[in-house]
Amino acid sequence: MQKVNTVVIKPNYSIWSPIHHLRDLDLNKSIRILDFGCGTGDGLKSLELEGFTNFYGVEIGAKRFQISENNFPGRVVWGSVEESKKLAENVGLFDLIFLNHVAEHLVNPRELIKEISGLLSADGIIIVSVPNVLAESPIHLPLYFPHLHNYTPYSLKAIYDSVGL
Repeated sequence: MQKVNTVVIKPNYSIWSPIHHLRDLDLNKSIRILDFGCGTGDGLKSLELEGFTNFYGVEIGAKRFQISENNFPGRVVWGSVEESKKLAENVGLFDLIFLNHVAEHLVNPRELIKEISGLLSADGIIIVSVPNVLAESPIHLPLYFPHLHNYTPYSLKAIYDSVGL
C-alpha cells in the first residue's frame, strides 16, 4: 500500500452527521464507539472534539484508511466486517456503531447491518444515516451514481425489523 501524505481532516458537523444524534442521546464520553465506513476520519474527528475517548473506525478504501489512520493511529483498521469483528475481539463489544452515508453504497446492506449489529453490547445502539430519497430532487438523484440503494424512513425501518433491531 502506497503511503499518502498527512492530510488534516475537519470534523463533520453537517446536518446529516450522526454527531447530532449522539449529542441528543447525552451519552457517557467513555463509551466504545465504532464508525463503520469512517472514510478519511471526519466523524472520528467530530467524536474527538465532542470529548469521546474510546472510538474506532473501519474503512475499506485504502487511501481513505491511510488518511484516517494517520490522524488516529491505532484506532482505525483497514477492511470491512471481518476486520470489525477482529477489532471487537481486541477492544470489546461496541456501545454504539454508526454508519454515516455507507448503507446506500453496499451490495447487501441488510446482511451487513445484521452482521455488524452482532458487535453491539447488550444495550448497544446502531445509527444508520442515509439520504432520504423522498427529500431528493429527481434531477439530483442521477448524480449519485455510486448509490446502489435509495431509502425512505420506512424502507430503513424494514431493514431494522428484518434483522431484529
